[in-house]
Amino acid sequence: MGKLKSILLALTVAVCFIFAVGCSPILSAYDIAVRNGFEGTEEQWLASIKGADGADGADLSIKDIYSEALNNGFVGSYMDFLHEFLSYEEAVDNTAAISKAMTSAVVVYCEFDRIAQRSFAQAGAGVIYKLNKEAGSAYIITNYHVVYSLDANTSNKVSDKITVTAYGNYAINSVTYVGGSAEYDIAVLKAENPYFATDFPQAVTVADSNDVTVGQTAIAIGNPEGGGLSATQGIISVDSEEIVLSGIENASSYTQMRVMRIDAAVNSGNSGGGLFDSAGDLIGIVNAKASDTEIENMAYAIPSSTATAVADNIIKNTVFKKGTVGISLEIKDSRAYLDENGRIRIAETVAIGSVSGAARGKLQSGDVILSINLGKEIKVTRTFHVMDAMLDSAPGDVVKFVVLRNGEEVEVEVTCS
Repeated sequence: MGKLKSILLALTVAVCFIFAVGCSPILSAYDIAVRNGFEGTEEQWLASIKGADGADGADLSIKDIYSEALNNGFVGSYMDFLHEFLSYEEAVDNTAAISKAMTSAVVVYCEFDRIAQRSFAQAGAGVIYKLNKEAGSAYIITNYHVVYSLDANTSNKVSDKITVTAYGNYAINSVTYVGGSAEYDIAVLKAENPYFATDFPQAVTVADSNDVTVGQTAIAIGNPEGGGLSATQGIISVDSEEIVLSGIENASSYTQMRVMRIDAAVNSGNSGGGLFDSAGDLIGIVNAKASDTEIENMAYAIPSSTATAVADNIIKNTVFKKGTVGISLEIKDSRAYLDENGRIRIAETVAIGSVSGAARGKLQSGDVILSINLGKEIKVTRTFHVMDAMLDSAPGDVVKFVVLRNGEEVEVEVTCS
């Protein structure tokens, strides 16, 4: 249970501690000279490399240093010397990506009333998901826990006083709650304002989070400590894992959720903000972080494939409701490999476990799922490919499966119940 308590929604203030770690000793330039044959004191070595007047090293070039190294026993070419003793890494400039991401980022501010008590507020962030410039309106994705509070006196416990503020502090008050899912921690808002007809705001460009790999750039844009939109940067630490959070609508219950782990700085107020790649495209919605005296830089984001599928379902149905086909999934085999670009991947053999409901008589236990199609064919190489595809389904939708059964590919259609 200790792990459950250490994972907090990014709406909650958490205390972090920084501690020092050991490191390997670093050789000085004099040590290197001695290692390569120089004999004498450090003062003598400094005198041996001193230029005519030593004015800011203006008369000393790297080739002079190489020449002196040769005189003191270094063996190798000029390029060998550069490779051994010099290193240079050019910092990656993600300014363009962050600027692009900011055009779709908003602060989300929610006020709540309590019966016979003082009102209170919660702050988070969100992304412009769909934009209608002609109508001057936008659908915004945020976290459900940003707009929901057990202490609210509204019938659905969702704030009825929501404001969104775009980059540049442009505040928009005409915001309504469309719907949400506590299970997936996603909520959709609709905002209407002439601002959305102007040039600056843009709908977020959604990347396929199924293509996310460990080590790639992760840029989190949120509203830390309620101070306004800001960006932090890190990498994807884990491309897919399950965490357990306290229930949003029932504090005594727990919810299991699939997320990506990142090491970008995430603080109170980052909830609902976008997670972007190096192109400024959305790969996730930040929602939680690990908080413990022994843990550093562990935050979590809902993958964009999950977040947008849930959002589409809400926009279409108002109340989140997905279809079911009546199957459970099993992983028959799992392995890591490097793809054609040298990026690490995981491939799973996903099979059907139990069969019930709509799938009975059509799919069979042991069938290996090769692909799933709900308007878009998805090759299944991870269990979450199936689960994410079903998020935007509804009762009556037809799902096409291609499965491997007794060595043969079989196409099966199942109508969701």
